[in-house]
Amino acid sequence: MRYTLKDYQADAVREALKRLVQARDNYQRYDSLSQFSLAATTGAGKTVIASAVIEALFNGSAEYDVEPDPTAVILWLTDDESLNNQTKNRMLTATELHADQLVPIDNPDFPEILDPKTVYFLNVQKLYDGSTNYTQPTAARSWTLWDTIKNTIEEPTRTLYLVL
Repeated sequence: MRYTLKDYQADAVREALKRLVQARDNYQRYDSLSQFSLAATTGAGKTVIASAVIEALFNGSAEYDVEPDPTAVILWLTDDESLNNQTKNRMLTATELHADQLVPIDNPDFPEILDPKTVYFLNVQKLYDGSTNYTQPTAARSWTLWDTIKNTIEEPTRTLYLVL
């Protein structure tokens, strides 16, 4: 991280990483899905906290005692494309993540399986039935965005983490 986190932010990062490691373990052992929420008041630094979690998940962290997850794929889903762009820029400023690791899904040329150690930004409107550029195959692409998400989940060399 390029920022020094406040104590409550570092505590939140530590707790989120602990929960993610537990969730991954529960899924691998028991095929059990998990979820948790990160809630904080406006201005508390939720994006910075999430960025620190993602950076540690991708690269590992001695500070947070977590090993890197080379299979990690983050799907960052909101209802606002401009919010995704703002978040991407904030992550670039706050972390050591590279621009090629922060990928908006903003055109119908998306991969069949999402790449590990990458954050994909998606606005929910692209998943609606009426969004045919994303929900229907094309001449150049035989899969849909829904297929890409399913393929990523089913790929044994990927662990998909969804951030809403």
